[in-house]
Amino acid sequence: MKYRKEIDGLRAVAVLPVIFFHAGIGLFSGGFVGVDVFFVISGYLITTIILSEKDAGTFTITSFYERRARRILPALFFVMFACTPFAWFWMTPSQLSNFAESFVSVSLFYSNIWFWADSGYFEIAAELKPLLHTWSLAIEEQYYLFFPIFILALWPFGKKLTVWLLILISTVSLCLAQWGSVNYPAATFYLLPTRVWELLLGSLIAFYLLYRHKKANTKLPPVAGEALSFLGLICIVYAILAFNETTPFPSFYALLPTVGTALIILFGTSQTFTGRILSNRLLVGIGLISYSAYLWHHPLFAFARIRSISEPSSELMLALGFLSLPMAYLSWKYVEKPFRNRKAYDRQFIFASSLTGIATVICVGIVVILSNGFDNRLSASQRAAVAQVDQLYKERKVRVRSDTCHYNNFSEQGIDHFLRQWDCWDNDEESIGLRRAPIVVVGDSFSADVAASLRSNGYLVLQLGGADCSLDPNLMLERCARIFSTLAERLKNYEYFEYLIMANQYTRGELSLKSARSMVDYWENFGLKLVWMSGAPEFYNLERLVISQDHGEPQYGLAEYSTRAELVTYLEKRNVPVIDRMNLFCSLTSNCSYMDENKELLVVDGGHLSALGAKRFGEALLQHPILSDSILGAPAKKTANKNQRHDY
Repeated sequence: MKYRKEIDGLRAVAVLPVIFFHAGIGLFSGGFVGVDVFFVISGYLITTIILSEKDAGTFTITSFYERRARRILPALFFVMFACTPFAWFWMTPSQLSNFAESFVSVSLFYSNIWFWADSGYFEIAAELKPLLHTWSLAIEEQYYLFFPIFILALWPFGKKLTVWLLILISTVSLCLAQWGSVNYPAATFYLLPTRVWELLLGSLIAFYLLYRHKKANTKLPPVAGEALSFLGLICIVYAILAFNETTPFPSFYALLPTVGTALIILFGTSQTFTGRILSNRLLVGIGLISYSAYLWHHPLFAFARIRSISEPSSELMLALGFLSLPMAYLSWKYVEKPFRNRKAYDRQFIFASSLTGIATVICVGIVVILSNGFDNRLSASQRAAVAQVDQLYKERKVRVRSDTCHYNNFSEQGIDHFLRQWDCWDNDEESIGLRRAPIVVVGDSFSADVAASLRSNGYLVLQLGGADCSLDPNLMLERCARIFSTLAERLKNYEYFEYLIMANQYTRGELSLKSARSMVDYWENFGLKLVWMSGAPEFYNLERLVISQDHGEPQYGLAEYSTRAELVTYLEKRNVPVIDRMNLFCSLTSNCSYMDENKELLVVDGGHLSALGAKRFGEALLQHPILSDSILGAPAKKTANKNQRHDY
């Protein structure tokens, strides 16, 4: 196929935002869409090669897989094995075991499935997984496995039928992605059925460019090509700058970067302004090493975070991002390029070395897993401390009523089931013996801790929230909007509740005055008196702190920003009292520690409360004037009808 420099430039436009996004650079909040750009490019290039060789009569499955092995595996295995000594020396046993499981999943091309089952892409814990980014490689590898077979099977029936089937599959996949981004967001993000439409979009472009009727009247005028290719670039840049982790993805929103990529491939030739931008030597150079850059960047960030007991600075992360480029150049020159040379390494060697690499990775992974992450690297007391963290984390899921009163993103049954069976008041066996309080607690996983804290001190409150659920209607994920609209509908028929506590671990964006105004306006419509609970201090890399018995430095930034004078003054003007969660938590110990005077843990991870932490925090919360005087000190004005069933 004819080489197009602008495609390599487009690869640079894809990989750099991904790197800056994982570095935590706020300007690139939608940088993750670079992966979607890669998918379209990959689908286009692979299909072009297959179709060209089919037309020439030279295509074979063996040669296709040989090319994929040469392209993907040498650099991938090199980076994976380069990670192992750092994993050995810096990771805790549970982290090392987790790393080993991902190690095996990468070698067997199902890491997207493994990471889906293990955690979410946007979670803090995900930032500590060095191989998390390989989920996208697994998507492509699974596509490579099935797509050529699909083309071979349909080839005798003609290209027109093949194209229409590709369009049908793409449409179904896109609609599934739109539905799944709300109901099953984690699975939708990671799995092939909801991603394949992006690759097939590239495939359809290849069919069009190879087999379009080359008649004079079908050729667009130059000005149209200029406009459409530049529009494509604008679409990609807009998605990079405007999208963020709250954007449902890969839903219809993903059409912006993918269609933008399609427009550039279709019309952004080297004669256009966009093509000339992308053909810039610097962008083309970065595009050539983009695969290695993609492989290197996330392990660098992850190990920097693993090694640290506080959040690495933006300057360090940015420096590591730029460091990934020279490292990528070296692995491109000395690993990628040599293995693509058929004279240096023949097909037999490529297949033999690939199988040997896969077998070695699997063996290493299994040994690490069976040894429990070689926990004998730690002392007996350190192992006990780590085991306690793990156990407390599991217990917290039960305590916050995960998937009963608090929606977990990884629920196998989905949001519809959660809303149908949600029952956190009248029909709850755990409510027996608890004093009912006229309080509704809403928000993200930190709000679930507030409800659990009150419950552990004898008060039953109505709890409804979900992981990552913003309280700002303009920033709400669609599933969160459904959760809260369900709450609004049901509260109309239930007059007992008087107070609504907004209890999130807010982002900086959610703490602007504009966002606060949107939140208050939205929640006032629920007809209850609002109470604002500020953010909590967080402890970075808790397992490492526990192992080292280091006190650590709590991260106060967001917590302090959520109680700044400007914001508190605005809330008071809106008659919304403020409970300072940071001061309450810090009052539990003399130095605002993650453990009490008996070295018992108050948190189970960065900031979520353990059973002891919930008990102690609840005790402090009940002493706060807003709760003790205004809410719990006097009987509710309206009483609940205990004989009335409410379909929660």
